[in-house]
Amino acid sequence: MVATVKVNSIETTSNVSGTPKKFTVEKINNKPVFYGQMGSNLTVARNTETVVTGLSTNEVDSHSAFNQSTFTCPSNQGGVYFLFGQICTDFDAVGDDGERSIGHIYLNDVEVIQSKFSVQDEKHSVFLSNNMRAMVRLEPGDVVDIRATTNDNDASANARLAGARCNVGGFRLMGIT
Repeated sequence: MVATVKVNSIETTSNVSGTPKKFTVEKINNKPVFYGQMGSNLTVARNTETVVTGLSTNEVDSHSAFNQSTFTCPSNQGGVYFLFGQICTDFDAVGDDGERSIGHIYLNDVEVIQSKFSVQDEKHSVFLSNNMRAMVRLEPGDVVDIRATTNDNDASANARLAGARCNVGGFRLMGIT
């Protein structure tokens, strides 16, 4: 659910001198905004970078620009955006011994940011979580997605991404003039 709060000013209760301070709010508009969370686990091939799909739970999409996998910057909505994402690799079903999990945010098939979690002792990793955040300039038509890479060298099966622990989102901080 998205709520809109409209105010002309914000007033604090007091400051150092005891006199209220008033801040005028000209306009706060951080749209477009998008967000999606995985609704169920997703099996991913080991040692293969995979675009995360099925990000439809708790979806927010102010401009119909998010398709549960990628966000495409709408016309006339270019600007500086704050992007964020999280992936959680679940090695529970494949021996509890994963070695590596990498989360990536991509812009037009070029990596913007990466979060890597690696361990040397391969016998103790059940869940590995990666969080990514970046401020980037988007132009209309630019495409953003989140990807995952997992590594479990001695397992006979593929790892999975843990459903509700995986998400991606973003919002515009300021437009381009």
